[in-house]
Amino acid sequence: MRIHRQLIKKGFTTIFLMLTVNGVSYSEPRTTLYFSGKVENTTCEFDASSEQNIVFDESFNISVLSELAPGVESIYNKSFSIKYSCDVVSSTDEPPVFLGIATLGNTKINKNTLFEDQSINVGFLLLNCGASSNNSCTEINFNGSSSTIEATSGENFFKVTAVKIEDKPITTGDINAAIEISFIQP
Repeated sequence: MRIHRQLIKKGFTTIFLMLTVNGVSYSEPRTTLYFSGKVENTTCEFDASSEQNIVFDESFNISVLSELAPGVESIYNKSFSIKYSCDVVSSTDEPPVFLGIATLGNTKINKNTLFEDQSINVGFLLLNCGASSNNSCTEINFNGSSSTIEATSGENFFKVTAVKIEDKPITTGDINAAIEISFIQP
């Protein structure tokens, strides 16, 4: 009697799984699914100098920023880099390294512009420059309060620039934003 109940339960479980997998069409007798993956044994760490506080020493001129369209880079920008190293323990190819960028504290995002106080109407745009410090940088697109970028080999360059948030007047005040950069395993 007990064996008979176990067989019935097992049969219902199998039918349920088949219906779940074949949920699109009941006329197909079976469906084949393929899975693949790769296991890497990699450890990465940031260089101690990567913790940075980017401070603009000069004040931003309201009239200069007011002339810009929202989100357009201003003359107020600074470059910086993040250095890191990765130890690949068991792989024939070095795997890609992904950096996760997330807002911290009271930092908000409006159209990729980072800011704390929207009433000032000025924030910071973060640009990814990749492996070189030249000016071929691209805007980092945030999805919600975070973004992911593929990093370069050992050092990734960035640029931060002051931008107007919306097409409204700019007021005086301190402009602040904070982000955290972390490794994301592929």
